[in-house]
Amino acid sequence: MIVSTVAQRSLHSLRTTNRLWPIAMMESRRIRKASAMWWTIAALVALFVPVATHAQAPLFYANDGTLVRKISFKYVDQRTLEADELKQKIVTTSPTTVDRIKRYIPFVSPTRHRFDPVVLQKDVVRLRRHYREHGFLFAEVDYPASQLDTTHNTIHVIFSIVEGPPLILQDFGFYDSDGNYTLDALPTRLQRDWVRFRDQLSLQVGQRYTDAERIRIQDQVLNWMKERGFAFARVTASARVDSVFSTADVQYVIEPGPVT
Repeated sequence: MIVSTVAQRSLHSLRTTNRLWPIAMMESRRIRKASAMWWTIAALVALFVPVATHAQAPLFYANDGTLVRKISFKYVDQRTLEADELKQKIVTTSPTTVDRIKRYIPFVSPTRHRFDPVVLQKDVVRLRRHYREHGFLFAEVDYPASQLDTTHNTIHVIFSIVEGPPLILQDFGFYDSDGNYTLDALPTRLQRDWVRFRDQLSLQVGQRYTDAERIRIQDQVLNWMKERGFAFARVTASARVDSVFSTADVQYVIEPGPVT
């Protein structure tokens, strides 16, 4: 009787297990699929979401002891004016090769290039002015990418530059004080010589206009006049700038004065 009861219970347990086995297998497969799906999502997130990096120390952490480690120029759109030229226009300085060599010479102290945020802001103004003088009216200069190392209390100054469109010479001409062409105002004996000189000037429509080029042409014309006996000649130049279309029209006014 006891054996029969045990056998019946075993048979019942086996039947129950057989009924539940498919359900357990289905649940196991569902869990494995869900786990695989979440691992896939995690992998995609890791692939497309950038890893967090250490934040750059704000520049207001700089103090009186902060030293300039390096100066760089980052050109965003184009590069017309070279870094060596721009460095000559700013007051902020960085260690030179000689300064680096001095570090290894006994009893010789390298020059300390202190960082001054006020001077840096003035340097930005200087660079913008320099770009305007070279035909870039809308040049943008800033230093948001500069890197401050609070551990060593040094800063890498990085000027970010967007030159923008250049100012293009649209037209130019040479006139006397009454508005007549210089060719007509000169003596007949000098007219052919003047045409030859004028055509050889490095002034062409379509080129980038700069204040330096305008002054250089002005000086060349004045020298030409004086070499031909006009000792009291005067030459002035004015530019009409269209900031919307970034063009310039230049007018040179020549007053020969008496022949000496």
